[in-house]
Order: sequence, then structure tokens, then C-alpha cells
Amino acid sequence: MEVADQVLMDIDDEFKKETRDYFEKELCLRLWTIFWESKEFSNTEKHDIHYEKMKKAYESVKPVLDDCLDKILGEKKG
Repeated sequence: MEVADQVLMDIDDEFKKETRDYFEKELCLRLWTIFWESKEFSNTEKHDIHYEKMKKAYESVKPVLDDCLDKILGEKKG
């Protein structure tokens, strides 16, 4: 393998790792935001300007919450 190819391969591997790390952090932040908004939904009044946003967040994570709670509590669907 030529030196240039080896250097490019090393750069490519480093780029992939840094890119993955960046997107992992970004994904965590965005998921945290959605789950936090859904948690706050139960404390939000309908006249609050953030109500619809929090309601949408809650509705988007509700199936995940139900699935987890069903597993924890031993409830079976179907």
C-alpha cells in the first residue's frame, strides 16, 4: 500500500469516529429534549404556549413508554 493511501485511510477512520461521536451526542441531546418535553406535558396547562409542542413530544414517546412499562410490569398485549 502506498504511503498516501495509508494516510488517507487513517484520516478516513478518524473522520468516521469523530463524525459518529458528534452524531451520538447530538442524538442524545435531541432524544433528551423530546423525553423532557413529554415529561413536562402533564404539568402544562392547555393555555400555555408550549402545550402543543409538549403534547406532540408526549404522543411521540408514548408507545416507547407503554412498551417499557408493559415489560417492567409484566403486562402482555394481545
